[in-house]
Amino acid sequence: MKFDTLATKYRGRVAREYESKRFDPKWLAEERVAAEMLQQVPRGSSALDVPVGTGRLIPLLAERGLLITGVDASRDMLEEARQCASRTGASAELTRGDIRQLSFPDNSFDVVTCLRFLNWIEMEGVKTVLSELCRVSSDKLIVGVRYLTPTSEMGVAARDFLWRGAQLLGLPSRRVTRWGMVLHDKHELEDMFKELALTVLERRMIERRWDGTDYVFYLLEKDR
Repeated sequence: MKFDTLATKYRGRVAREYESKRFDPKWLAEERVAAEMLQQVPRGSSALDVPVGTGRLIPLLAERGLLITGVDASRDMLEEARQCASRTGASAELTRGDIRQLSFPDNSFDVVTCLRFLNWIEMEGVKTVLSELCRVSSDKLIVGVRYLTPTSEMGVAARDFLWRGAQLLGLPSRRVTRWGMVLHDKHELEDMFKELALTVLERRMIERRWDGTDYVFYLLEKDR
């Protein structure tokens, strides 16, 4: 999906109801893993969440005593994030902006988080985004991404054959294409991390889905 299209996707009712139907096991697993990864960020650090969306990470960031900045292309999602901050008593600077060209100096934030976004853009866009997130981060990044389960990571159990079959039938690509999303390749992603001088400190599985895809969170650190 194009960046300009994404900027107009989350408006009005979509923004208002974004979280209302999302408290499923995957959503809860995301919250748990994000909270655990944030334990590696010292209290009082500065954090950027982009796109901030409805502000779902604001309470987690506030619990760690982090100085919170959130950026999103959607004014309506930013309004939802402001309401989230108000409800939880968190202090957050929330601004509208473009994830490809953030209005912050180099190394502005100790940690940058980017969840539920990279599968909306092609790999060329992923590199553009990660490069910009690296630029504004002085230390760590937390990113979420779904990719095809590598065959080398499948076993011989019945469910593994289900995953193999789903991939052979092209089900993962069909499913995401219907929603305008993009599936990525794990090895290509991790090669990109190396190219950007990012070390994988931790990779946590959020969901291995029946269609032969993995949804994971990466905790990354800039090489010094």
